[in-house]
Parts: sequence; C-alpha cells; structure tokens
Amino acid sequence: MTFSLQRAGKWVTVVTLLAAMLTLAARVGISRYLSSSRGKVMVSDRLGSALGMPVEVSELDVSDDSALFRFRVMDPADPKSEVFTVKSASADVSVADLVTGRVTPSAVNLNGAALTLRVGPDGQMLTTLPALYASSTSFPEVAINDASVCVRREGRADFAVSGITVRLAPSGGMLVLSGSVNDPRWGMWTIRGELRRGYTRAGWIELTSSDAPLDTETLETLPFAPAGFSERLKSTGRGSVTVRLTINHDRTVHPFVEVRPLDAELELPDLELTLTAVTGLLRLSGSDVEIVGLKGNVAGGSITVDGTCPLASESTAELNVTARGLDTKELPASWELPANVPGKLDGQATLNLSIDRDGRIAPYGNGSVTLSDHKLLGAPVGTPFRLYGDGTHFRFEPVR
Repeated sequence: MTFSLQRAGKWVTVVTLLAAMLTLAARVGISRYLSSSRGKVMVSDRLGSALGMPVEVSELDVSDDSALFRFRVMDPADPKSEVFTVKSASADVSVADLVTGRVTPSAVNLNGAALTLRVGPDGQMLTTLPALYASSTSFPEVAINDASVCVRREGRADFAVSGITVRLAPSGGMLVLSGSVNDPRWGMWTIRGELRRGYTRAGWIELTSSDAPLDTETLETLPFAPAGFSERLKSTGRGSVTVRLTINHDRTVHPFVEVRPLDAELELPDLELTLTAVTGLLRLSGSDVEIVGLKGNVAGGSITVDGTCPLASESTAELNVTARGLDTKELPASWELPANVPGKLDGQATLNLSIDRDGRIAPYGNGSVTLSDHKLLGAPVGTPFRLYGDGTHFRFEPVR
C-alpha cells in the first residue's frame, strides 16, 4: 500500500509539473503571438473599440499582470492624421485581458505623449475626441509625463507646449485633472480641471502662471486669440496669467483669459502711444477685451485706461482715459496740440474707437483737459482744452 501511494505521488508530481509547463508554454505562446504583427492588430482593435477611434500599436510586451506598449490614435475623420501618440505606455493589463477584450486597467502610465488638435477658423474643435466612458464604467487613474500639445489652426502659427505632466483621476461622473507645465518658451504653469465622462465630454481646464511671457509674437500663436489683435495691440514683458477653457457639449471651446502685466510695455498703434511700466488687468472673453485700471507711463507722465475694446471688425470700443502730467512736447504730432503752448497735460476723456469692416479705426468721443505748468506773459496759468475725435484724428481746441 505504501508502494502504491508513493507511486501515485510521483504521478501527481509529474502531472503537476507537466501542467505548469503547458501553462507556461501557453502563456509564452500567447505573449509571442501578441507581440507579432497579427497580435498587434488584434490589440489595436481592442484598444480602438475601447476608445471609439482607430489605434495602431507598434510595440507590445505583455506579462502575467502588465503590458508595455507603444501606440498612436488616429482621427476617424482623417485616417492619416495623428491625434495622440505615446512613446512608452504601461498598464496593469494581463494576457487574458487582451485576448478576451476585458481591457479595464486600474492604472495607466503614459510617457512621451503628444496630442495634436485641429481647430477651425471659428474656434470649433475639428479633431475627433474619444468618449471618456460612461460614468458607470470603470476608468483608470492616468499619469502622463513628458507630454506635449500642438494646436493647429488655419492661418495661424502652431501653438506648441512641451514639458507637460498631468494626472487624471475618476471622481463619480467626472475626471479630475491636475498637473504642471515647464516649457522653455511659455514658462511654468499649473493645470487643473474637470471633464464630464460619457459622450458629452463637456468640462473645463484652467492654466495659471505667475510669470508668463506677454510678447506679441508668442501670444499670436494662441489658437483662441482674435485675428488681427497684434495690429492694434503690441506688447513685451511678463505678467500673471490665468487661462480657462470651457468645453461645451457641442465641442466648441470658450476661452476666458485674465492678464495682470508686471512692468510690461504696451504699444497702441491707433493712438500712436507706447506705455511703459504697465500694470492693471486685462480680461479677454470671446472677441472682447475688458480693460480694468490699466496704468502706464508715457510722455513723462501717466495714463490710466478703463473700458471695453472689441477686437472684431464693425464694432466700437469705449475707453475712459485719465491723463496726469503728460509733457506736450513728447506727445504725437497727430494730436495737433498747440505747438506754441508747452506744458503738462492733465484731464479726462471718453474715447470711442469705431472699427470698420476692413479693420480701420475712426476715433470719436470727447473730454476736457487742462494744460498746466506753463506761463503766459511770465505768469503761470492753466489753459482748458476740449478733446474730441473727428473720425480721423483726436483734436484739441482751446475752450473759449
């Protein structure tokens, strides 16, 4: 009896070892298959079904409980156009998950990711975006490192940012975004936001920087910057900036920007003025710029501006301007101040700038100013002037 038990034990050992070898061989065989061309096509189809967009897997290495791969996502509307590429990705997905199609990882890491978006002339998103799964479906935590974004809009230079780190974490029916940007041109930014899961893909993304570039050449690349704004507003320097992008259900993106210049320089070609040491607040929403307490030095004095300035054609800007201590000798000749009455200019005015269909500006409005710090017949006097716009230039005339 003892002999029989020993013999049976040997058989069990042999069978167990054989089963383990067959299981290992099966796993190795499946892993090799998945790494083959046909296997990559199968995995591409699985991922494509999950995203609802075409996926091409170029490299794949699968183990018992994880997968390393390289892939790119294509735009269904333009199969030759890449939307998203990843140099290296990892996920807690097993061989069985990929074979059976149960691709529901709890954690995904993407390194060297690049997102390319196309935006229409009216600001509408042209690139197809994947649905972010229904709220009842499990969504993994996603870590994205060393990423870049490129936004292409017809008639504009590409908007490009690199050095992006982002985390996406599911929270109920939303995805919560957090991260940062460290780009050589744009500087350092923080990222936060929320995106609704499911097919609506609505939500918001906010980027903030305490030291962002304000030079016109850089700002012109912003995909939501109004066309032609650089012809009416030229700037240099740096400032504190907040950019909030609201993504609507119809896939349009509504930008809202707040800029607080920090000792910047602002050129206003329409007024033939260049302000230095500029501070204050600019709010950009759609095609309108709201100006709040914008103050700068010019002509030996200072100007403070408040108002709203539409950047679209066939509109009118209304600006409330306060001037203090402007040296008349340093003001533009087109203002036509009396050349024989030098002194300091103080006053207030409401200026209306009418912008026609071709972008030409016609100045209107009126105000009152006082020319001080000059002498008449050897005695100091203050001469009142009326400021008005005649549709071609701003004019000054003495008040009689």
